[in-house]
Amino acid sequence: MLHDGSMQSLVVTAMYAEKPKLLAVYVHDGRTNDVRAFECFGHQVERYNIPKQLELTLTHLGASSDAATAEPGVGPRVPLADMQELMAGAGLALQLKAERLIWPVQVGDDFEAVARFTESVQLVQQIIRLERGVDLAIDLPVLEMTDRQLVEVGMQMEAPWTLSRSCETRTNEPCGQCAGCKRRAAAFEAAAVDDPLQVTARA
Repeated sequence: MLHDGSMQSLVVTAMYAEKPKLLAVYVHDGRTNDVRAFECFGHQVERYNIPKQLELTLTHLGASSDAATAEPGVGPRVPLADMQELMAGAGLALQLKAERLIWPVQVGDDFEAVARFTESVQLVQQIIRLERGVDLAIDLPVLEMTDRQLVEVGMQMEAPWTLSRSCETRTNEPCGQCAGCKRRAAAFEAAAVDDPLQVTARA
């Protein structure tokens, strides 16, 4: 399972935690929140007793497309970043002789994005068949969930939301202003529940 310490990764970890031989792979993708997100990854795998963990280093994916930007990981990722992450994850899965790769990407009801990710998975699977002569199942269990649905499913599974990272900054506490924080707040508001992380921060 590819992992980035996010809410999506948390929910998918809860979904698959009881599966035998689950291996969690943290993807260092060059984003500014990598250190804090990696901490959340550690807390999540500990919470769900996942004994096997690896790290995949793809920090070039967070390189800024704007040369004037002072730090990597700010702004859009490099072209085809998602496809590069999928290919790297699939390659690692084959190397480990895994039969399945779990990818916790989520785009909700963005039908063009759903089609793009679905076609990317099919393309990678076809490449693997042609080159290696084997089939690799690739699961995208939360791909079509809206943010509200993700929160609702997580609540049903009693997901420990405080162990997930949405903030895009390096700060210890969520900034409340970045796109990740705003999306998270909107998701919990849409689900009509309090975000335990915000409740803890206000206490």
